[in-house]
Amino acid sequence: MSEQTANKNNRIKEGKAKRLAASLSLISNAFIMTGMILVGIFTGSIGVLFEGLHTGIDVMSSCVAYFAVRKSSQPPDKTHPFGHGKFEDASGFIEAVLIVIVAALLIREAISNLITGTETLSYQLLFIAIIAAGASALIKFSVSFYMMMVAKRTDSIALESDAWHLRLDCLSSAGVFAGLLLIQLTHQAWIDSVLAIIIGVGILPEAFILIKKAFKDLMDASLGKADVAAIEEIAARHGGEGISCRVVKTRKAGPDKYAEIRLVSVKDMPLSETCRISSLIESEIHEKIPRIFVTISFDSCENGV
Repeated sequence: MSEQTANKNNRIKEGKAKRLAASLSLISNAFIMTGMILVGIFTGSIGVLFEGLHTGIDVMSSCVAYFAVRKSSQPPDKTHPFGHGKFEDASGFIEAVLIVIVAALLIREAISNLITGTETLSYQLLFIAIIAAGASALIKFSVSFYMMMVAKRTDSIALESDAWHLRLDCLSSAGVFAGLLLIQLTHQAWIDSVLAIIIGVGILPEAFILIKKAFKDLMDASLGKADVAAIEEIAARHGGEGISCRVVKTRKAGPDKYAEIRLVSVKDMPLSETCRISSLIESEIHEKIPRIFVTISFDSCENGV
């Protein structure tokens, strides 16, 4: 099997795995959203109702992630000759911004409840809200764990953002669960608001990290130091007397990585020799770094080293 065929097969397998993970996130979030909103209305629990509305934003972000991984899995075409990886970067950026918005809303709602001291809970039906919040936390953790495994295996920023989104939402649901238990025991409704503020503040740092990561790839920043160092080491090792190898550019689009390398040879070096060196460099880079596209150009010393 040729290297090109193997890469194509890997891309197809990774695309299927990412679509399955994104679909699971979408379905589970839709189920949780419906259940939490109904339970919140039925029990009068603002915390549970807010968690349901919060999950509604998760449904929207899961839709974005599902669309992104479907699109990014498509091969390059005439209108997108470099592939569709940027769809994942854009999706990751949008989801990270949504995390910031949700965290801000969560904090504002909790502060408002503390100030007004509003109590709308039905203590007789509170056990239903407790069960719903606990089930929500368990489902979100399970789905986020699976999504994170797929995201790491396929290097998908969209799935990673959605997995972190779900994992942080799991903490939110767990906080609501713990708060409702304490309220059931103490009848002190302010506990729920304090927990919500703590959870909201904890969400923000991770959201800003995801925004920075997605924005960096959208702006075609170079690959990480480890990848660049590996490419430079391989290029330098095959350079030597009569030839100079330079890594000109690197960038990333979704899970795909790109590197441009310039070979400058002496004027009388046979073309077959430069082609041989080029093939060696490209082959070693592919072995070292998965899902990378390498472009190598040739110049003679007449054009300058």
